[in-house]
Amino acid sequence: MKKLGKGKQDNITSELAALARMLTFARTSASDLKLDLPVYCLDMALTAVLAEAEKTPEVAAAMERLELPASQMH
Repeated sequence: MKKLGKGKQDNITSELAALARMLTFARTSASDLKLDLPVYCLDMALTAVLAEAEKTPEVAAAMERLELPASQMH
């Protein structure tokens, strides 16, 4: 992720959080319907969004405060 100004970085962090919530909702719905392939694809998409979120300074700082290694976020 390239270096951005504070306002744009906050917006990206908010957008990543919104995407993660949306994907989590969709994954839960697909799981309730026992749709294995969509669940798998949504898991992969959520993993990718969380990996991008880990690169943001806010998430990295929060994980540091909680003393969580990045791999525990998934």
